[in-house]
Amino acid sequence: MSYAQEFYQYLKNHKLNVFTHRDILLHTNTNCSYSVLVDLRVLLFKIGLELKEDEVETINSKGQKRRFKQYEIIER
Repeated sequence: MSYAQEFYQYLKNHKLNVFTHRDILLHTNTNCSYSVLVDLRVLLFKIGLELKEDEVETINSKGQKRRFKQYEIIER
């Protein structure tokens, strides 16, 4: 089973459709979330789904702005 399949199974089991790169790293224990994301896009495309990418900006406890990408699984 590939990391993308493993991560998708994790999302399905926990009924999640929104995740970040950090979620991929934590669950799959890989050091490259981008390669998992590329494979996940292909996997989702085959089953009629796709990823929607949003950039989110938050302010941490030190008052610094932090940007990160958030992905949502949607139907095509």
